[in-house]
Amino acid sequence: HLNEIQCAKIVKKRQNALDFQLSSYLGFLIHKAVCDQKLADTQFFIVSKDTGYDYVESFWEETPFVKNLKITPDITRVENIQKALTPPKPKTSAEQQKKIDAVMKEETTPQGFNNALVKEFGSEQAGEFYKANKAKFKEMHKQIT
Repeated sequence: HLNEIQCAKIVKKRQNALDFQLSSYLGFLIHKAVCDQKLADTQFFIVSKDTGYDYVESFWEETPFVKNLKITPDITRVENIQKALTPPKPKTSAEQQKKIDAVMKEETTPQGFNNALVKEFGSEQAGEFYKANKAKFKEMHKQIT
């Protein structure tokens, strides 16, 4: 469910001004989610047909600097608001679910679980699989500890 939509006014109307402002603002929002320990429960959607934002998404999901900080924000670029409001349900095969279950048993923290899923499946599928299995993961580890 979509809890909050944040809008930002373009301060200067020059070429690429919006791109830079939105990219910076996304970094600020990710930092805030990390500080509030809500990153695992937060999704970020960049609503734009501009594929240049794919580089922003891949920076936050693939850059060694970000991996060293052990943060993996769930960022999706979509072309229109409707796709952001109704993200597709993950289609998990039996083989994928076996791998997910194995990762779930190995990892002890939600962030570790998410990071292991990214390593196993790539960032796009991992985000979907994490959301679909988060409650099961938390229940499993509540019983263990």
